[in-house]
Amino acid sequence: MAQKQTASAKEKSRIKADLSSLPESEPVPVGELNLDPKNPRLTGEEYSVADQEKILKRLWNEFNVSEITDSIFASQQFWNHEPLIAAIEGNRRLAAVQLLLSRRLQKKIGASGVPQISAKLANSLARLPVIKKPRSAVWDFIGFKHVNGPQEWDSIAKAEYVARVHEDYDVPLPEIAQATGHCN
Repeated sequence: MAQKQTASAKEKSRIKADLSSLPESEPVPVGELNLDPKNPRLTGEEYSVADQEKILKRLWNEFNVSEITDSIFASQQFWNHEPLIAAIEGNRRLAAVQLLLSRRLQKKIGASGVPQISAKLANSLARLPVIKKPRSAVWDFIGFKHVNGPQEWDSIAKAEYVARVHEDYDVPLPEIAQATGHCN
């Protein structure tokens, strides 16, 4: 068991190093951002970029976006230390901000309980920190974060993600296992 913990700590350090090698985030207007229809959480149904409200509704209903809206409301800020990564990372956080900023979207998808925010908070949420990198450049960071992180993907999402990385980027399965912290 001690060996696995050591390997996990080494992996965490490697993944953090990989994230630190990414470019700085830049502020992007929320209106220019789309929820990712290929997000691994969205198993069981195919979405396109045009399905933004369907994706938003599913995220709200199934993936506890309310904990993020409540957290942003309570802290009166978006966490700049955890930027979105376009086009793959941050669907729940982007969904939370979209809902905080739009009563119309709240009503349209039936999101009740979203707090009403001040103009000051709305102004600060108008632009979010985004790192622009292709999926192929951040797959290992994203995989590690969601296989082992605070908001893990379910088993199907994990399996589909591994298959996608293996097939789309020709990454060998042992390399994916190592990057996601699942090897000894």
